[in-house]
Amino acid sequence: MGQLGFGFGGGARSEKDVLRASEEELWLDADPHELFVGAQRLEVYLSESGLGWVLRLATLLKGLDYSAFVRSYQPIGRRALHPRIMLGLVVYGIINRQWSLRGLEGLARRDVGAWGVCGGHQPDHSTVGKFIQLHAEFLSEEFFVELVKSLMTKLRLNTRHGRRRWYRHRSSCQ
Repeated sequence: MGQLGFGFGGGARSEKDVLRASEEELWLDADPHELFVGAQRLEVYLSESGLGWVLRLATLLKGLDYSAFVRSYQPIGRRALHPRIMLGLVVYGIINRQWSLRGLEGLARRDVGAWGVCGGHQPDHSTVGKFIQLHAEFLSEEFFVELVKSLMTKLRLNTRHGRRRWYRHRSSCQ
């Protein structure tokens, strides 16, 4: 005998129904096509600002296998940010030499490149820290070194590319 519902949708869901929840129900995952900088779509702004590599990074991140991360989440409760968003923010931070939790939070809030990687989500430092703690067994220094090297090779970036581009763009706006 299941728990009675509040009359909003036919009663409580069984455990099997919860386990079959769609990706949409499990993750907070924004559509970056709905983001604008002024009157320009974010992807157009990034491309025209010399930050097209951020769009390519987001595409490469979508192609990674997140099954090891996904297993750590329960299909009940509040929806979590997709591991791709969290990992993307950390990788973007590494490329831009920001690796403190508060530095990553600052990027997520103020940096348009981070908006492109995070799909507009702005996780705070405690959310990033919880993600890192939850997946500590996977997120070793070796993991990040290999991942960032691989992504930078695919993006054809050198180690200073992200910062140099940003400074060049920032100085042309002033």
